[in-house]
Amino acid sequence: MPIAATNTTPPMRAVAPLPPLPLPGTELNACLRDFHELKGVDLTSSEAPLLALELTPDIIPGVPVSRLCEITDVIEGKMWRFQAFCRDWTTRLEENRQKE
Repeated sequence: MPIAATNTTPPMRAVAPLPPLPLPGTELNACLRDFHELKGVDLTSSEAPLLALELTPDIIPGVPVSRLCEITDVIEGKMWRFQAFCRDWTTRLEENRQKE
């Protein structure tokens, strides 16, 4: 009796298109919008104080959370989450830039 052939190739997953890269100088705005959209936490009012000190998503992970809270008047838990999000967001941004 013949043995039925089985397909051992894993099914292909749909790959989501990469979001457009933010224009230079708009990275913080894009990161804050993505954080709001993906995590449900709106920190967009923090954009001006962060920009005033040139604290961009690539720099924010290295700034003490207490200092970020002082600058933005955001509670610590939200800032810890945003700082972690910035780390991942910046990594994905760099990977996307390398693909272009």
